[in-house]
Amino acid sequence: MENTHPKCYIGLVQKGDPMGFFKRLLGLETKPGEPAPLTDDQFDEEMSNGELPCFVYCFSLWCSSCQVMGGLLNEVGPDYADQARFFKLDVTKNPVTASRLGIKGVPAIFSFRNGKPVESHVGLIPLDPLKEWIERNIAGKERPALQNDPSLPSEEPDAADDIIPGSGPVL
Repeated sequence: MENTHPKCYIGLVQKGDPMGFFKRLLGLETKPGEPAPLTDDQFDEEMSNGELPCFVYCFSLWCSSCQVMGGLLNEVGPDYADQARFFKLDVTKNPVTASRLGIKGVPAIFSFRNGKPVESHVGLIPLDPLKEWIERNIAGKERPALQNDPSLPSEEPDAADDIIPGSGPVL
């Protein structure tokens, strides 16, 4: 019987830890700098723990824009691994934190410094403006609100936005 699987796939599974490939594929294992999973129970401790600024990416599995944003953060996060910490928060599984942050749509990304939110953006962000936004937040410089950048999609809800039903204001 002839093997019909692509050789590159077989090579990835056979080299090293065979379960590592599947863990990465399913998002159960992260590389340094990639957003680490975050829960309601861990949120306060992680945001106030350490000197580095934190970025929290809020998403939902049903949101296609969130999947794109997650891929962008997986790509750029390792570039800033020694300058910032990145987390991902599934708003469906962690409604308490989503409500506290006042999340009304996803994807959303928040910047935290010393446990306090500094800046946020709702909606998909192109790669270069995302990198610039992360770098400004890491530097702690006075920065213009990302939402007011005319080159980016509007924050106003429309057919392309994914709204979270029942989300409310910060309590």
